This record gives sequence, structure tokens and C-alpha cells, in this order.
Amino acid sequence: MTATPRQGSAENPGFVPTRARAANAFVLAAGVLARVPLTGGICLFTELFLELDPARIDYALALEQGTEAVLTRHRLRPGALLGIEL
Repeated sequence: MTATPRQGSAENPGFVPTRARAANAFVLAAGVLARVPLTGGICLFTELFLELDPARIDYALALEQGTEAVLTRHRLRPGALLGIEL
């Protein structure tokens, strides 16, 4: 995949996305799983997990005054999963 920055809209031609960059990084994850058996081999489960992403990822605009990040991902991301296992 390649990304090419485009000029801003006709109303704001000064907004330009910064040059796209990509890097590979490991994401560390840990979780706790609990299962409750139901009937006929069906299980209800829940998982609580935590991800740690050491890479700094943001989406930025190049402005006349410099670069400004408009969206930044969190490095520490908690989560929960609920499901039925057949």
C-alpha cells in the first residue's frame, strides 16, 4: 500500500497531510480468560486483555507554522471480549 498526500479542500488549501511513513513494531499483549461450560459442549467465555504498543503512531498535518498531530493512538489499550464457544 502506498499513500500520497493531497492538498486540502478549496476552502483550506493550506492543510496538507505529512508524508506517509511506516515501521514494524511488536505489540505486547496479556490477558485473562474465564470459561463457563453450558450444555452440549457450548461454553460462555470472557477475556480481559491489555495491549502495549511501543511505537508512536500519529496522523499529522503539515501547516505553515509546522507539523500538528490531529490523531494519536494510545500506547496502552485495555479491552474486553465476550463470546460463546461452540
